[in-house]
Amino acid sequence: MKKITLYVALAALLAFSLSLTVGAAEKGTINVWAFIAEEHAGPMIQEAARTFTPKTGLKVKYTALGYTAPFNKILLAAASGDVPDMVFAQPHWPMELYSRGAVVDLKREFGAEYDKLVSTFFPGSLTAYDYVGARFALPHNMWTPVTFYTKDTVDQMGWQIPNTWDDVRALIPKIKGQKMEFIYRPGFVTSATIEFNAAAVFMPFLFQHGGDFFTQDGLKSALDTEEAIAAFREFTELFTKHKVPLEADMNAMLKRGEMPIMVNNDTNTQWMRAVLASAGRGGVLKMAHLPGTMRGGKLDRAGDLYSWSQFIMKGAKNKKETWEYVKWYYSKDANSAILKGWAKLIPGLTWKLAVREVAEEFLRSNFPDEAQVLLDQVSASRYIRPVLGGFSMPRFLTNAFNEVTLKGADPEEALRRAVGEINKEMAKKQKEFTRFVY
Repeated sequence: MKKITLYVALAALLAFSLSLTVGAAEKGTINVWAFIAEEHAGPMIQEAARTFTPKTGLKVKYTALGYTAPFNKILLAAASGDVPDMVFAQPHWPMELYSRGAVVDLKREFGAEYDKLVSTFFPGSLTAYDYVGARFALPHNMWTPVTFYTKDTVDQMGWQIPNTWDDVRALIPKIKGQKMEFIYRPGFVTSATIEFNAAAVFMPFLFQHGGDFFTQDGLKSALDTEEAIAAFREFTELFTKHKVPLEADMNAMLKRGEMPIMVNNDTNTQWMRAVLASAGRGGVLKMAHLPGTMRGGKLDRAGDLYSWSQFIMKGAKNKKETWEYVKWYYSKDANSAILKGWAKLIPGLTWKLAVREVAEEFLRSNFPDEAQVLLDQVSASRYIRPVLGGFSMPRFLTNAFNEVTLKGADPEEALRRAVGEINKEMAKKQKEFTRFVY
């Protein structure tokens, strides 16, 4: 019995000694998990080694986990307590972790320094990371929908680039009369179909009508308001009444001259390379603003402002040091150098990093013809506000969209059914997670 007690004591002592060793090894080193490809982590690694470490004496260890690394990887790390100091990831991950008490509220933790830092950002870029006043993440690379058009075709036909959705609806019959199509594919949609995420495609209509996805207190869906229902009806009629294709091989259609005007994501590098290449052919492929909606005497061009995010884990061993890294990262010099590094790796890259001055300088230097459109659109746009249980909303909204476009359901009835399901899911998650966030 005494031997067993001695072994237990020795094991405990050894474990304690190891914990001191690990802590010592990690002291002065900021661990960053980046859910991106290893080669794309290069600009961050190089700039940190070149300017951050010499200035602060702090090292930065980046672990690139790839774009397909599952959310469960960071969730399991949070559950075990063995977490990195900082994470670079997709936009919906921070809320899922914050709702479990795993992410630092940056505004509460760093106060005036946080306010000073984000004052340099685009105005709508923080919407995705604001839950009832808590600010738990920072935006990174952002993109939003814009209009692309083939100038030679548009000029030949004597068409005007649509400024509003009324203009789009008036133009569609003329386009179809020439055996062509108007294509609408905004948001982070990677497949030929629209069903990937109806929320992203619906977002411009909802925001431009003055609606929102959730109530201001974040407790219920707001998709049953008059504004949301009107927006959903107009949105779905684009595909039912006006026969905009639900599926399209956009590359083939462009090559065949069958797609003179389309709305798509501005970060699609293949499209942006085409924009640049077209300059040598008289600027055949051009970019214009996202169509807007007249509201209150003003033209509202709000769209989907999707961005990757960065956040500090609550279990981080080096919170203060990581905040120094954050301030450095979002400084003009570091942010600009990192962006230029990415541009070399990915030609045609139109990422708008969160720091407005950096984005403006980069776009005006590299995309002089498109810069103002891109900057205007980012300034006018925002993303979905995070709420508990909000992750279920795109699924139910997509179901409603499919009911209307594929089965002929009434838009209001389909949307109200979706709202009922969304509210049930939100109520469950509020009961489960409220203790972590209030």
